[in-house]
Amino acid sequence: MNSRTLNLTIKIFILFSAFLLFAGKLYSKCAQRLEVRGIVSSWVEADKDYLNGRTDIYYYFEQEDVIYTLNIGGPVKVASDPFYNEEVALGNSLIKKVDRYIGLDFFQVGKREDADLIILAVCVPDTDLEGIVTESYDGTQYIMTLNGCNSPFSDRNPPETLFLHELGHALGLEHPFDNTDGDCIGSTDPWSNGSAHTGHTLMAYRNPPGRVKTFFTELDIAALQAIWGKD
Repeated sequence: MNSRTLNLTIKIFILFSAFLLFAGKLYSKCAQRLEVRGIVSSWVEADKDYLNGRTDIYYYFEQEDVIYTLNIGGPVKVASDPFYNEEVALGNSLIKKVDRYIGLDFFQVGKREDADLIILAVCVPDTDLEGIVTESYDGTQYIMTLNGCNSPFSDRNPPETLFLHELGHALGLEHPFDNTDGDCIGSTDPWSNGSAHTGHTLMAYRNPPGRVKTFFTELDIAALQAIWGKD
């Protein structure tokens, strides 16, 4: 896969950010407090339309060598980098934990054609891409793609945070700095001192001042429950 082509066509999803709000300094018109609506995305209704009233989510981990065609402003072909069993086990444990908090039920399936959500690993070195959620090119499934061969942006970059960041996108969460739907938290600049950090929400980019979280924050859970209800 040509990484230059990928860079031209794929919206970058890098994790981690640090948050410091200095009194009296206005970075943007973003809310200067943590608000659920600041991470609820504009594509939530499309997600709900796709489910058409269902609360069951069927997902599939790709463990074979397969070429996928993603819809990223046109067809983009990527080769799978099959998940190891231990990686699938980690992903399943995270999904089961999410299941306990929200009004959706997740079920792993053994055939990719039976899945609503395909979880796909790729190996594309020398690119900013760490993960992305797209539709399949025929529009029938969501594909959550994780790049296992990108050089880590941070030495504090556990796999749980990347997995949950992209799962959050699949479930309707946006970046806190995304103001395209008229709301944001802290700043529209993900790297500024005014931006929310991953200690506030895993949908942020830069590292928190303390330990990196390996599960959704209280804000993330509240936003997911606002979208999907409680379990």
